[in-house]
Amino acid sequence: RMVAAKRVILDALQKLPPGTNVGLRIYGNSSNMFTACQATKLLVPLSVNNRYQISSALIPVRPTGATPISNTLLT
Repeated sequence: RMVAAKRVILDALQKLPPGTNVGLRIYGNSSNMFTACQATKLLVPLSVNNRYQISSALIPVRPTGATPISNTLLT
């Protein structure tokens, strides 16, 4: 699933018009059962012309924990 998710993100980046603000936040990046539900990390802040940064930051990402979707939407 992670390979497919990364592929979708990379494809979407290619299709964004120039000048579009985009960033990368990941979640589920903690295997600690006490913090997994709140684990979220901003890897690349919102900005324009940062597609290379996002692609580079996305490659090493590995899922390790829970998926705190509601917490991610609030941050």
